[in-house]
Amino acid sequence: MSTQVYFPNLTGLRFFAALSVIVYHYYGDSVINGHLGVILFFCLSGFLITSLLFKEVEQTGKVAIGYFLMRRVLRIWPLYYLVTIIGFLLYYFNVHPSGVVDPVKTGLFNLFFLSNALFVMREAYPGAGILWSVGSEEQFYLIWPFLIAFFRKYFVLICLLIITVFVVVPNLLDYINTHYHNGKNSAAEFTSKLLLRIAFNSMATGAFAAWIYLHFPKLLTVFFSVPFQIFLYIATIALWISNIHVKYVNDQLFATLFTLIIINLACNSRTIVCLELSWLKFLGKISYGLYVYHLAIAILLKKAYLHYLPHHYSTHLFFIVGLMLTILVSAVSYEYFEKYFLKIKDLSFSIVKSRVN
Repeated sequence: MSTQVYFPNLTGLRFFAALSVIVYHYYGDSVINGHLGVILFFCLSGFLITSLLFKEVEQTGKVAIGYFLMRRVLRIWPLYYLVTIIGFLLYYFNVHPSGVVDPVKTGLFNLFFLSNALFVMREAYPGAGILWSVGSEEQFYLIWPFLIAFFRKYFVLICLLIITVFVVVPNLLDYINTHYHNGKNSAAEFTSKLLLRIAFNSMATGAFAAWIYLHFPKLLTVFFSVPFQIFLYIATIALWISNIHVKYVNDQLFATLFTLIIINLACNSRTIVCLELSWLKFLGKISYGLYVYHLAIAILLKKAYLHYLPHHYSTHLFFIVGLMLTILVSAVSYEYFEKYFLKIKDLSFSIVKSRVN
């Protein structure tokens, strides 16, 4: 029989992560940097997955790796492959100009969750480029249970090593590309960009926080104070909205800030922010759909707008209609498509369940 773990506020936080990406794709980075919303998703994944796996070890004495992988398959694969098919159909019927796309190569890369490599190569089916981050998470899921199952004594060292490698190596490769390849396309440039998209450092940051909370919760006391929370939220929002880029460590800086927010929302009884509102929890529950459907819906909506309305349509109206359609499609998808696989996951493969995962 599986037990259930509930982290408050994280379901609502998932919605805001998805919303930031949607706003970015409608308005651009002059309004918000959507890439940072993906970093927030990565931190959430690292925190949640690590928490559940260590709870599983606490309960059963081991990690059931096969069960874990099946849970990820049933949660991730159905929507991932559905959006891949939608993207192929948009490409096949030329609904949206997609640049240079080799349909066979793109299909094979998506099939094996190498969508982040496609993104770096600037190749993707229209509307399906967003799947790059799902590929990164799936690659993370392939190694993480093994690390906790067989190397958890060295878990902290592994997390710190991953963070260091994924922060230092891309910058080192950029230096090599600039100084020895004249900034031209090279293996060094490709590898640097790919490592930034794989982003295991963001997931490891969330994982590290989960480990500290589960094993040494008193160490977090200083981060749970009200003055620190006020500073944390103001600093994070100000840096995000101003779109300041801190050279060399930008993603890691935000991964650290987001992880501190996550542990305050999930683990701090004195949290100054509450996201436990029913409408937020609903939108967070369908956030995977919001994230993966919104680009394809925007493409189809724009096609309809340009056909039936003047070319100078309102961007704000376009966004509102697109967001509402995305919510509708995601809600229907969750209720009548995703739930089928989630029931199988919960009934047959769950050992420790989380209502936000």
